[in-house]
Amino acid sequence: MNIAIIPARKNSKRIRNKNIKIFFGKPIIAYSIEAAKKTKIFDEIYVSTNCPEIRKVAIKYGAKVPFLRSDKLSNSKAHVVDVLKDHLLKIENKKIEYVCLLYATAPLMSSSFIKNALLKLKRFKKAFFCLSYTNFSFPILRSFSINKGYLKASFNNKMKKRSQDLEEKYHEAGQFMWIKKAAIFKDKPVFYKNNSIGYFISRHFVCDVDTSQDWKMLKLQYEIIKKR
Repeated sequence: MNIAIIPARKNSKRIRNKNIKIFFGKPIIAYSIEAAKKTKIFDEIYVSTNCPEIRKVAIKYGAKVPFLRSDKLSNSKAHVVDVLKDHLLKIENKKIEYVCLLYATAPLMSSSFIKNALLKLKRFKKAFFCLSYTNFSFPILRSFSINKGYLKASFNNKMKKRSQDLEEKYHEAGQFMWIKKAAIFKDKPVFYKNNSIGYFISRHFVCDVDTSQDWKMLKLQYEIIKKR
């Protein structure tokens, strides 16, 4: 049995009501719910929220919100694993085998990404997690910091190398993560170790939405993809 859980708490700090902000005619969370529905692989699609208004929107677009999340699990320091664990304990369904954590602000997410990532996780028998990831647009090994106006290389031994000769690095795409349910209830589940694999997503499908500038960039990306 597979379920999806979309965390969406109220009071986002930098973009007001980000999780239900209107994006091309719909609350942005609706895109994640619809992508999950389109996969046809989920027995249930849930939204975990502490906000009655988000709950109302989520239900309208086809998700279930059987309860509101506690204040303790709704502050900025709450760990997503604790949110998932609390949700699973409350719905009490022993048949669940795989849980897909979907992000609420990922309208570029494709249902095919979600389905193919689950298939990949099932092929890797020893893996507990499958994260969506992408590559950096510029080699981070050529990065530097600034201290009192002066530049300091982060990796001195890499600065003389050509960018094409540097090892490519990657980061989480912020769209979804598949998790074997059993891993959520381990003492200290840790991502990015030998128990994690990834599903690659091209950069033009990825946008981390934290600022108003990010929101504008996301709109441009969405328009370009839809035109294609």
